[in-house]
Amino acid sequence: MKTALCDVDGVLVGFTPQLLRLVGGRVKEDAIVTWDIFEYLDANERECAELLLSAHKFWSDLPRLDGAVHGVERLRQSGYRVKFVTSPWYGCHSWEMARRELLKRFFSAEKKDCVITADKADVHGDLFIDDKAGHVIAWNKAYVDRTNVVDAKPPGIVFDAPYNQGVVGYHRMKGWSDLDRVLKEIE
Repeated sequence: MKTALCDVDGVLVGFTPQLLRLVGGRVKEDAIVTWDIFEYLDANERECAELLLSAHKFWSDLPRLDGAVHGVERLRQSGYRVKFVTSPWYGCHSWEMARRELLKRFFSAEKKDCVITADKADVHGDLFIDDKAGHVIAWNKAYVDRTNVVDAKPPGIVFDAPYNQGVVGYHRMKGWSDLDRVLKEIE
């Protein structure tokens, strides 16, 4: 069975829009054109964000992105075992529990399906979807090193976001409705 690796925040759930809304809504999601969301917040918003991000409820209540549940199911129907690869948030003591609750509730994820790591390039799979372009670039390099497949574009996929528009030359999903097109590119 093939394995699909999916990032969580920004791919399956709406971390950025939820955080921006809860800190007051002054900054709009399409204004975030670099990875560091905190550089767009003023001092009061940053303080509010830090409090929110330390709370279990913030992480367990993130909203699903449009089409994410169907997209994960579509990957499964296409013969992929789906693993959820996510970087930890150390500022919340119960982050891992909240993340696992969310993944089980929305995507029927079992404990074995969740990979928590700060280095996603170390996780082996047949395709990888992430909104952070640097993760996709590193994963693609590791994939080529592992497989010695150099005659095709590696199967790392950039999930479209305002902050990754400058990255070209990689598979790109404009949203979950774009999944079938990208799977055809890869296979």
